[in-house]
Amino acid sequence: MVKEEKKKQKLTLAIDKEVINRAKSSGINISNLTEEILTAVTSDISDYDQDNLVLMYENFFSALEPYLRKYGITVVVGRKHNDDRLGLSVPISLSHNGLRYPTDSDGTLSPMLVMATTLYRDRTTWVKPTVADILSMLDEPTEILEKFLKELIDAAQKNKEKIQQFKFALGLIKALDEGDKQTIAKK
Repeated sequence: MVKEEKKKQKLTLAIDKEVINRAKSSGINISNLTEEILTAVTSDISDYDQDNLVLMYENFFSALEPYLRKYGITVVVGRKHNDDRLGLSVPISLSHNGLRYPTDSDGTLSPMLVMATTLYRDRTTWVKPTVADILSMLDEPTEILEKFLKELIDAAQKNKEKIQQFKFALGLIKALDEGDKQTIAKK
């Protein structure tokens, strides 16, 4: 069976030069990433109702998921606000495990929860909503994409630095081992 080759067309994007350089140095293929995201958000949707908007966000989040998993990142995609007048809000996050936001046991947001969410993430109760549940709380897709790219580039750069440190450490251990072998051989 011969695989049908898709015709490609050149596209010119205006992206901050520093972002492009950071992405390239981090090993991120900008063309593939752009194509995957555009494919996800341009699915055949003809109506502009809430159900289709939910579907577009779901497709968008699905396209991001492999990168969230690969780089171990989480992106803030919106904010859940409390119903009272305190104006409290907590981030709605997207990771490879899906959407989530913190809550108190009674389903509210208290001042302590907002503070504790950042300090004690492991002790926080998390709600895993559907896109339909939180549609009005989600950021605009371009804002989410911008945050995603920043997190992706930062994570790739940190991983690159850690890998270089491991290579150095392993090289040092290998050199020490070779030195020990030479010392033993001389005896």
